[in-house]
Amino acid sequence: MKTLVLGLGNPILSDDAVGIRIARELRKRVDGVDVEEGAVAGITILDHIQGYDSLVIVDSIKTGKSPPGHLHVLRPEDLDCVTRPSRSHHGLGLVRALSIGKRMGYDLPDTIRIYAVEVLRNDEFGEDLSPQVEESVPAVVEAIASYLTERQ
Repeated sequence: MKTLVLGLGNPILSDDAVGIRIARELRKRVDGVDVEEGAVAGITILDHIQGYDSLVIVDSIKTGKSPPGHLHVLRPEDLDCVTRPSRSHHGLGLVRALSIGKRMGYDLPDTIRIYAVEVLRNDEFGEDLSPQVEESVPAVVEAIASYLTERQ
């Protein structure tokens, strides 16, 4: 099974970088999967994920309903009510991009799992994670590594 871990975020927007940070840690710990990181979103994500059987997205999320550092494990359809293009700095949402990709004939993953870390600051310039989000990184890395190991 060909698996991609895609850590998303902006490395200069404080907590928004958590997905990238976690991807870097996973690259050191997990074999047999491809690990990429970047600030890709919208329709451009399709070029990164096509041809994979399984996709793990690691990103930040700000729902305001959970404490910073809380891990949300989601499916793409769970994001429909959480992210809307008007509120997302990523533009076209993941669900819409996947739908367009399917209609265009992209070879998309059958299994998509999203690990989203609740953040405190995702709109302030800075290269450090907030303390609460920083503290959550090892546990999130462990959760994703365990999931990936079980699937192999």
